[in-house]
Amino acid sequence: MKNLGRVAMSMAALAFLSTAACSGDAEVEDGADDSFSSGKADSLTEGSREATAVLRLVNDPTVTFEELDIDAGLSKSVARRIIDKRNGPDRLVSTADDDRYDTLAELDVNPLMVSESGAVAVDALIVEATAST
Repeated sequence: MKNLGRVAMSMAALAFLSTAACSGDAEVEDGADDSFSSGKADSLTEGSREATAVLRLVNDPTVTFEELDIDAGLSKSVARRIIDKRNGPDRLVSTADDDRYDTLAELDVNPLMVSESGAVAVDALIVEATAST
C-alpha cells in the first residue's frame, strides 16, 4: 500500500474498535436510514478535524477500493459505493466527471454507511483518515 505507517496504525485502531464492539464481523456498514447525528458518529461534526480528514480520505484519488475495504475495514459494498461516486459515471480517477464529497451529509447518503454488532463505518473512516495526522 502507499503508506505502510498509516495502514499499520489503522489496523491496530480497527482491531481495538472491533474488540470494543464485540464483533466477529470484519466488515463495517451503517444502517441505511442512520444519520450522523443518530449514532453513526455522534462526535463528528462538519468542519471538525476528523470530518475534514474523512472527506480528504474519501476524496483522495490515490485511495483505492482495497484501502477502504481491507485497510479501513469497510464492507465491499460501502467501499465500492464511495469509490464509484467519487470517480463519477466513467469510473475513472481524476477525470472531468469526478464527484467529490463536499460534506459529511453527502457521504451519509451512501445507504450502508451501524452494523448489527454496533461497529460504525464512519468510525472506521475516522481511524483510517486520522492515523497519519
